[in-house]
Amino acid sequence: MSMLTRDYIHKCLYSKEVGYFTSEKREVLHAPKEPMAFHDFWGKREYKAALAKLYQADKEAWMTPVEVFYPYYSHAIANYMLMSPFTTDKLSIYEIGGGAGTNAKCILDYIQEQAPALYEHTTYTLIEISPRMAARQRERIKDHAGVATVINTDILTYSAQFPAFKDSCYFVAMEVLDNLPHDKVLQDGGEWFETWVDPTTLSEQRRPLEDPLVRQTLDHFPIDLPLREGYKPATRFVRKAMGMADKTLHSAFVPTGAMQLLHTLHTSFPKHHLIAADFDELPAPSLDASSSHPLFHHPRSPTSTASGPLHAANAPLVASKTAGIVLLPKSRTCVLIRQIYGSIFFVLHVVWKKVFGRYHTSLSHTLI
Repeated sequence: MSMLTRDYIHKCLYSKEVGYFTSEKREVLHAPKEPMAFHDFWGKREYKAALAKLYQADKEAWMTPVEVFYPYYSHAIANYMLMSPFTTDKLSIYEIGGGAGTNAKCILDYIQEQAPALYEHTTYTLIEISPRMAARQRERIKDHAGVATVINTDILTYSAQFPAFKDSCYFVAMEVLDNLPHDKVLQDGGEWFETWVDPTTLSEQRRPLEDPLVRQTLDHFPIDLPLREGYKPATRFVRKAMGMADKTLHSAFVPTGAMQLLHTLHTSFPKHHLIAADFDELPAPSLDASSSHPLFHHPRSPTSTASGPLHAANAPLVASKTAGIVLLPKSRTCVLIRQIYGSIFFVLHVVWKKVFGRYHTSLSHTLI
């Protein structure tokens, strides 16, 4: 039975049987037992060598900045909460995509040490879609029993299952927004179409745009299709005179999963204060000449391919990890396979620019 692109991506990433993040067949997150000795590093070279060693310690699993900079990354978040004017005599924290529970543990450790009186009036709730990761989180936060709890459910459907939390709270999302499902739309002859996926034939079907969530997402985060290279008029005139056609994209992935999350925040956590960190850009993968879908080399959409399912603006990056090395599939058709063997990353800076009204200053670090 065919399904919308977002439902297909959600199934590939989060279904219990074959989901990349939820399947029992693989470990997707590596949590080092000891922090790196940053004070012993002479410089970037030694740091990168130590980081590479950590990556080799688990052949398939990833590490997030929470794990790489453990416990200091989480302590900085906790310190921000303690210094914030939004924090009063009571502290309520919700976290999605909490991984191994390291962030929750370190935040609570810090609050317990630095503000013991506030700790007595603190609650920390992890909302986790993966049963396996939920179990890891419960084990990780067991020293904070009575303060921290884990709810094994999908944040995108949370509002239909649980009552709203109407008090002030912090909502934490570390490196999870990039994995939210997207839909794929197409503009042809002035008409909009939505894309459906047939899992049995691994083929795409375009249908007239009818889905309410896709429509709402396009209303709030409009996509200007066709997406052109963005040359200045004079440059475009010269290129046209030389017979150099602009590269254009008539399809695009739109952030319907982010739209669902914003609905949840508005409905279930109306007084939330969002703390989030994620990718503000993705690199173009290095594909050789044998690739069935080579890169499109569009300057405004570096992850797009010249054909296939990812010949669209805001195309995701699909990557897996084996033998401690990050791999990018050569075919780049991984959005349409029966089982995802890699994570699917989307960039969401357009969403948060619209939400907050401006681009925020970005701090970068090297993970690999």
